[in-house]
Amino acid sequence: MEENRSPELELVTELASLLRKHGDVSVEYVTAEMQPFTNQFKPDILFSPTLGGYSRQKIFIEIKLKLKNMGVFIKTLPAHKEFAEEYMEIPITKYVFATSIGIDELTSKRLENIGITALTGISTAKEIFDSLEKLNFLR
Repeated sequence: MEENRSPELELVTELASLLRKHGDVSVEYVTAEMQPFTNQFKPDILFSPTLGGYSRQKIFIEIKLKLKNMGVFIKTLPAHKEFAEEYMEIPITKYVFATSIGIDELTSKRLENIGITALTGISTAKEIFDSLEKLNFLR
């Protein structure tokens, strides 16, 4: 039986490879646990940079390239962050949500106020990596 590989799985594999040069990386299936029948091949990344202001802190990256209802999903992001911290039993310093879909500035600021950084309009691992670098999450 052939496994249905999601675009997120391919992207996470590539992003993990890019991030390994900058710290400890693990591929996790945390947010997939919240929707076990729809996201089983959509992993997340837990990243701990070795240098800089976020050195040895935990950055959790959830990637959902396409969503049927962005508005509903955005409302659930705080629960995703809380679930990830409880599931992994660690404090998450930064929770990053990456998607190919755009969101408005006000929503992005509201998410930032509750500790969630939204990377929007992305579709490649390199775009996520570059965004993380621009935000000084890598060094």
